[in-house]
Amino acid sequence: MRVIFNALLPRTPRVSIIIPTKNQQPMLQHCLVTLLQTTHYPGVRFGWPST
Repeated sequence: MRVIFNALLPRTPRVSIIIPTKNQQPMLQHCLVTLLQTTHYPGVRFGWPST
């Protein structure tokens, strides 16, 4: 068995949160506000496709 350890890797991996929605601004706003208030994970990022 071979184990490779890279000390340069971040301790907390990045996590992307994707909220698939279309024309649902109130729901999206509620989701984002709730996530920002309750998520304390340092590697989280929010994104959405640009149009």
